[in-house]
Amino acid sequence: MKKLLLTSLFAAHVGAISYTNEAAADMVTFLPGASSIEINFHHFSGYLSVEGGAAGSKQMHYWFVESEGNPETDPVALWTNGGPGCSGLLGMLTEQGPFKVNKDQTLSRNEFAWTSVASILFIEQPCGVGFSYSTAPDELRQQDYKSGDALAASDNFNILQAFFKRFPHLLANDLYITSESYGGHYIPTLAREILDKNEAIAESETDIWKLSYANLNFKGMAVGNPYVDVRSGTPTMLETMWAHSLISKPKWDIFEQACALPSSPSWNQEPSSMDDSTCDAAMDTVFTEAETKTNLYALDYPTCASGSVFESQRSRLLDVLRKHQRSHLVQRRRSLEEHIGLRGGRSDMATEQYVPITKASYS
Repeated sequence: MKKLLLTSLFAAHVGAISYTNEAAADMVTFLPGASSIEINFHHFSGYLSVEGGAAGSKQMHYWFVESEGNPETDPVALWTNGGPGCSGLLGMLTEQGPFKVNKDQTLSRNEFAWTSVASILFIEQPCGVGFSYSTAPDELRQQDYKSGDALAASDNFNILQAFFKRFPHLLANDLYITSESYGGHYIPTLAREILDKNEAIAESETDIWKLSYANLNFKGMAVGNPYVDVRSGTPTMLETMWAHSLISKPKWDIFEQACALPSSPSWNQEPSSMDDSTCDAAMDTVFTEAETKTNLYALDYPTCASGSVFESQRSRLLDVLRKHQRSHLVQRRRSLEEHIGLRGGRSDMATEQYVPITKASYS
């Protein structure tokens, strides 16, 4: 069933590219729902093995789509969704991938696909997300289904290494890493992992590093609405609602004052002097007003997204936000100073100071 999901109708001509046997075995040949669209590129789906509780026990699912331009020379971009725990296939099928899923479960082409200019590697991570799974023995399997920021960075680096072993003709191409939301943790930490490993390879006096890892031609990173820290992410979300006129000014003024946003006079107050419960109540008020007007996760949709499915999703997501994020606003100023350094304009901060690497595990 896993393989059936990711198979597609396309021209069999491979051209000048010579694929490894493993890559050729992953080449997609049939995709349900795609019979009415033209697919003028090759794409591949399968598993990349990453070390886990047992040797290579993390089987990480990928869907790789070659560029519709020049796949031999165009950049390669990694994409993973946020979460933590969201499938990269959400991006593939609803955002920047080459296909869109229609109401009748057929596929159509996405005119905004990134694959018009780059080859995209969509992955499902951490292990346990989507079709990714563990082959470790029973007593070790749960270990593979637990992750955290540091381990995710290591696993994602090893996914890239496994990918380029399967597609070695792309190793010299420019590499970009991209994500959204919790990608505000995934991508900066992965970027640091790549840079550290590249430096170790270059400085190694033995062949151990060179035999174990390939030097990646890393060029840059991009993250959409990056979730870096709860005390900075929540206010910016609410400020977006305010900017879209979803919150009335009287309620916004109360919230701004109670929760010490940067634009309010109370921003200069010491956090210890502020009333946590007052901020909670004000935040609950603006959330309630905003969520009754539209789907907050579809503010930029060309049409209004409504209906029971959207409303139930909206309610669940906002309920999670309310439970876990409200009181953190009181400490937002301290968080910005410690983690992001906006006020001091510091440029000497390490990655973990810009992007706090959490110690909490997620599975």
